Amino acid sequence: RIGRCVDLRAVTKQLPCASCLCFSKLLLLMALSKLDAGTVRVFGQSSLPLVGVGSAVFLSKRYTVQQWCSLVAISVALVTFYFVKDEVRQKNHRLDRLPGRGIDAAGLVLIL
Repeated sequence: RIGRCVDLRAVTKQLPCASCLCFSKLLLLMALSKLDAGTVRVFGQSSLPLVGVGSAVFLSKRYTVQQWCSLVAISVALVTFYFVKDEVRQKNHRLDRLPGRGIDAAGLVLIL
């Protein structure tokens, strides 16, 4: 098994996936400078619907109706969280004086 770690063919085969994972983690760290940690953690779950849609479109993966409903439910929950948190921040000016950050569109883009 250790031989596969130094096998050049195996490493180059896994390099694109590993690079994308590394890049996504770097963008996640950049998002922490724009958003609070709780928001980053919640929106980190957006990878589930994105991977589902991406695999259906690009890899012709077929999902059941129940699986699609689960992906839609996660997406609706994320959008609801975004709007509720933003509305609370706008209505309560005291939150602006508290430590922490509001929702920043640039931070959301970095997470996705």
